[in-house]
Amino acid sequence: MGAARAGKPKKDDRARLAKEAAEQAYKYIDEENEYAEKATAQRLKNLLEARQQEINLMQDGKDKELAQIALNYDRQKQEADEYRREEVARLQEHLDKLWELDSRNKKAREAGERNPVRARFVDLTDDQKTEVARRHVQADTTRGSHRQGRQKVRSPRALARVAYSGGTDKSNKPLPRRKQQAKR
Repeated sequence: MGAARAGKPKKDDRARLAKEAAEQAYKYIDEENEYAEKATAQRLKNLLEARQQEINLMQDGKDKELAQIALNYDRQKQEADEYRREEVARLQEHLDKLWELDSRNKKAREAGERNPVRARFVDLTDDQKTEVARRHVQADTTRGSHRQGRQKVRSPRALARVAYSGGTDKSNKPLPRRKQQAKR
């Protein structure tokens, strides 16, 4: 009778095996995502370096100047996007820690589950959103100042409206206020 029981996995063993399989799957997914992010970042870096080399080989003149302005703009936009990704990743790490520390999630943790909540840009604080918007606007205004020979300046209030809207407007003008019509 003891030999028959030894062949059957116990409930605890099955739960442990399921947990290990889930952890292995999460680890694999994390490694794949990390690899994809690094590969994309490296490709973009190589592309920007190649563009810089092309610009360096160009003859001095308006075309070279415009190409350099465009490249600098793309670099600033990339830095702003990278900042946004870092802030969202930092928030995700914080949310994961809070989820793990919450005693209500003990069974889910034991089953090998992870925090189901995913951080997004809209979950950042207003200050973080404003900083992301400021970086995007800075890239836009720098490019615009080279085009027009002067630099446009935005008020902190205009930056906050851009951050609240979730992005920058294409014209570098403050976003219009929504007019509320009184219902009578």
